[in-house]
Amino acid sequence: MRLWQYSGLFLIGTGVIHNLIGFVAGWDMLVGMVYEGLWNTVTVPIADGAQHTRAELLWFLMLGFAWMMVGTLLHGNIQRQKIPPATSWGWILFAQGLFIAVVLPASGAWLFLPQGLIIIFANRQS
Repeated sequence: MRLWQYSGLFLIGTGVIHNLIGFVAGWDMLVGMVYEGLWNTVTVPIADGAQHTRAELLWFLMLGFAWMMVGTLLHGNIQRQKIPPATSWGWILFAQGLFIAVVLPASGAWLFLPQGLIIIFANRQS
């Protein structure tokens, strides 16, 4: 089985999971922003003592969408070229996952470690 063929889909899935968590955890903030008319609602201070700010939620969601976009590009490239992604992709995924997992162990950063290793080892076998 060639897991590297699914590398882009794994990254898309990571972005989807990231955003599902963001939408669920930040639902009240998102509803509040919509209720307030959306325009310039990210700068409104949260008076109820919320643990996270609207700006953090916005960037959390944008990061998930960015992973989905990069995953889509990666998947399309794999489908066209029929070869594993460059080893650098694997090392970057692994390094970012490792760094984030060390500084924030209670996160989904662990998902990047196997994704990076799949790419790294695919290139060693070819």
